[in-house]
Amino acid sequence: MKKIEGTITAIVTPFSKDGREIDLESLKNFIRFQSGVSGLVAAGSTGEGQVLTDAEFELLLKTATIESKIPIYAGIGSNSTERAVALSVLAKNCGVSGLLVVAPPYNKPPQRGILEHYRAIKKATGLPIIAYNIPGRSAVNILPETLGTMSKEGTIEAIKESSGSLDQVIDILKLAPQVSLLSGEDSLTTSMMVMGAKGVICTCSNIIPNEMMSLTLSALKGDWDSARETQFKILPTIRMLFRDTNPIPVKYCVFKAGLIENPTVRLPLMEPEPKLKEELDRLVSEWF
Repeated sequence: MKKIEGTITAIVTPFSKDGREIDLESLKNFIRFQSGVSGLVAAGSTGEGQVLTDAEFELLLKTATIESKIPIYAGIGSNSTERAVALSVLAKNCGVSGLLVVAPPYNKPPQRGILEHYRAIKKATGLPIIAYNIPGRSAVNILPETLGTMSKEGTIEAIKESSGSLDQVIDILKLAPQVSLLSGEDSLTTSMMVMGAKGVICTCSNIIPNEMMSLTLSALKGDWDSARETQFKILPTIRMLFRDTNPIPVKYCVFKAGLIENPTVRLPLMEPEPKLKEELDRLVSEWF
């Protein structure tokens, strides 16, 4: 299997104006805009995967895999292992290249439960799995030792690390050298790649894919001056995109850039406040 590295965009899911349907034409156009990156995650956190019906999940993935010439990874998130397995099998049947599997949220499982969760998905699908560690959303931290076990036994092929702890990054790199470590924090991408990470699964590349690709390509070549310069350049944009809950700001920016027809997010998310909209409008005008 080709190594999972570079810039992978966690894409937004375009909806109709009333939010009742996926806007397939916008989705197709947006996938074409993203054609230069290393891969796409559909139905992840940025793609509002948790508010999609099973039928929408299937439609989104089938459309993405048909339209895209680059790998598509399906976001899998459920506190039920049985349901996570069912969604993973559905995603496999849609032709995805792999899965981005978040630690089971809300339940706060012990580490041995997390291990069995990932093993069940691997056994059911055989697909490459990117383990997604984001304690701020899942309320549980996948420990480096657990990630090391999963990497050694071949359960996972990559790790998206979003704890925000560089100490944890170092431990993961020591204990799981067999797999690709990917930044889950846009602002820490260069820092993590200096230590040995291979890329990023990214929010900001929804609107600035070329800049993020330039950063990761420079880092993979060891051109740290260029990588650092790009990181500094895009840092204000990254910070602006996280001024409200992801994907509220970035989806609005994708809309204002003319890349999708509507900025609609589904409840319980809400559109940006008027003041933030003004700031995002200025941000988009700087890039487009």
